[in-house]
Amino acid sequence: DYVVHLQYGIARYRGLQQLPDSQGQQPEVMVLEFAEGGKLYVPLEQAYLVSKYVGVGKRIPQLDVLGGARWERAKVSAHKAVMDYAAQLLK
Repeated sequence: DYVVHLQYGIARYRGLQQLPDSQGQQPEVMVLEFAEGGKLYVPLEQAYLVSKYVGVGKRIPQLDVLGGARWERAKVSAHKAVMDYAAQLLK
C-alpha cells in the first residue's frame, strides 16, 4: 500500500518490524520505503503522522525522496491553495 508521511511524503508501507532500541527493548515500528531506497522506521506512537494515500484513478504515485524538496513544495502549494480558497469565501 502507498502511504503519506506528514513530514516526508509518499512512500510504500512495508509492514511492521521490531527494532532493538538503546534500552534493550524491541518496539514495533512501521517500515516505510521511499524513492532511491530510503527507509523510515516510524514508532507506533507516531503512527498518527502516517495515512493511507488516496489518489485520483488508478495511477501509481511517485515516491518521494527522504529529505527531498518535492514534498515540501507540494505542502507549500496545498497550503497556499487552501488559504486562497478561504480568502475567497470571506469576500
